[in-house]
Amino acid sequence: MIKPLQILILLQWVCLLGAVICNAGVTPKWINQRPRLPDYYVGIGMAEKSDADDYKQRAKSNALLDLAHEISVAVSGTFVENIVEKTGLSEKMVRSEIRLSSTALIHDHELVDQWEDDDIYWVYYRLSKKRYHKRLNRRRATASKLAADMFQRAVAAGRDQKIVSALRFDYQALQQLSDFLGESIEIKINGRTQPLGNAIYAHLQGLMTAIRISSAQPAFPVFMGNATPANLSVTATISTDSRDSMAVAKLPIQFSFPRRLKNTTATRYTDQYGRAHCRVGFVKSVTNSPVVTVSIDTKTLFPKADLVLEALLKKVSRPQTTIRLMPISDPKEFLWRQKFQGRNVAVLSAYQIGERAVSWPKFYNEMTQHLKSVGANIIAPPSALSVEKIIELSDRPEKVFKTEALKETEIVIIVTAQGKLNQRKNPQNPFGEDVQFAGEFYNVVQRDGVVTFADRYRAMSGYNPMGEKMCMEVTALNVFKRFKARYLKQLGRK
Repeated sequence: MIKPLQILILLQWVCLLGAVICNAGVTPKWINQRPRLPDYYVGIGMAEKSDADDYKQRAKSNALLDLAHEISVAVSGTFVENIVEKTGLSEKMVRSEIRLSSTALIHDHELVDQWEDDDIYWVYYRLSKKRYHKRLNRRRATASKLAADMFQRAVAAGRDQKIVSALRFDYQALQQLSDFLGESIEIKINGRTQPLGNAIYAHLQGLMTAIRISSAQPAFPVFMGNATPANLSVTATISTDSRDSMAVAKLPIQFSFPRRLKNTTATRYTDQYGRAHCRVGFVKSVTNSPVVTVSIDTKTLFPKADLVLEALLKKVSRPQTTIRLMPISDPKEFLWRQKFQGRNVAVLSAYQIGERAVSWPKFYNEMTQHLKSVGANIIAPPSALSVEKIIELSDRPEKVFKTEALKETEIVIIVTAQGKLNQRKNPQNPFGEDVQFAGEFYNVVQRDGVVTFADRYRAMSGYNPMGEKMCMEVTALNVFKRFKARYLKQLGRK
C-alpha cells in the first residue's frame, strides 16, 4: 500500500519532469536579453552546428571574445584617450587592442548556462570583476617593476656607449608597459618623480635623435647593363653632449631600393667601425636618378611590437640618409668614380735631382683636376710634409698611415722622380743648352692603410730647350698619362 508521503514525492517528480519536458524547446532569456550583472563581466557565444564538428569549442571561443569585449567597453574613456593621444590610433583600434590584451587575463570564468537546438549551440560565461581586477593589479605591478628594471639597464648601457643594447632595453621596457600606456605609472629618477612611460620614451627618442647615418658617396655610380661590383656603404655614429662622435656597432641598417631597380629591401648590420655595406647588383636600366633610402631597420631592432607599441614607435624620429644612383655607361669613368668618388684623397708629388728635392706642382695639378672630375674630395698636402718627407714616403709607403699629418686621409697618391739632370750644348738654343731628366719614377697608391697600387720604373725625358721647369712639366704629363693607364688596368682586372 502506497503511503501519502510517497504519493506526494512522486507527484513532485512528475511535475518537475513535466516542466523540463515543456521547457526543452524554450529559448533561455539570456540569449535574447543580455544579462546585466553588477559584480560580473558577461560573455555569450554561439556557433552553428553545420559549421564544423568542434562547434562547442567555437562557441566557447566566441563567448570569451565577447567577455573580453565587455571588459574593453568598461575601460575608462580617459585611459583610451591617453593612448589615442600618444599613438595617433583611432579609439576603435585602441579598444580592439585592449580587447585582445584582456583575453590573457580571463581565467576562472564560470559556466552559467548552455543551450542548443538542432541548428545552434549557445554558451554563457561570467567572470568576477573583483577577481579580474585583482589579477590586473598584480600584472600591472609586475610589469611596472620589470619596465623600471629594463629602463635602468637602458640608461646604464647608454652611459657605457652600448647604444644598440640601450635601445633594445628601452623597447623591452615599453613592451612591459604596452597594456598600461593609458595610465600614469610613476618612477623616481634623480630624486624627482615622473611618469615611467614618458621617461622611457624620452630616453629612446634621445638616443635615436643623436644617431647619424652618413654616406661618403651621396652619388653612387652604377654601371649600366652590368653588375656593379662595389657596395653602397654608410656609417652610423652617435654624438652626445658629453662625448665626441663615435661609431655605433651591431645596428640593423635597412637599404630600400627603388621599385624599378630592386623590389626588396635589404638589412645589414654595422661593424665595429659603424659601417654597413650592401651590394647593388645588376642594373639593366635606370631613369630619373633613382634614390636608395638608408635608415635604421626598426622592425628588426624592435621585433614583435603590437599595434599600440608599433604606432608609438612610428612617432620616434628615425635617422636616415639617401644615396643617389648615378648611371654610367663609360667603363673607364665608372672605374674611377667607383674608387675615388666621395673619398678624401691627398696627392703628394716631388722630384729630386742629386741631393736637391723640389715640389712637382704640374703633376699635382693634373692629378687633382682629374680626381675632382670624378667626385673625389682633394685634401691639400699638409704643410708639415716637406718635399724631403714626400720623397721618403715614396720609398717607404707603409709609413703613410703612421704619419700624423695624413691620419684623416682615406687615399694617398704619391708620385716622385729621383735622378739627374743631363745638359747638352745646343747652338740653336737661345739659352745655350738643352735639358733632360733621367732616373727612376715611383707611383704609389695607399688606400685605407694598404698599398693598393705600385709602379716603379726607369725612364728619361727628351731634351727640352726651355730648361729644368719646362722639362719637368712635360715629364709630369707623361708620368700622369702612364699612371692613369696602369692604374685603370689594375682596377679593370679587379
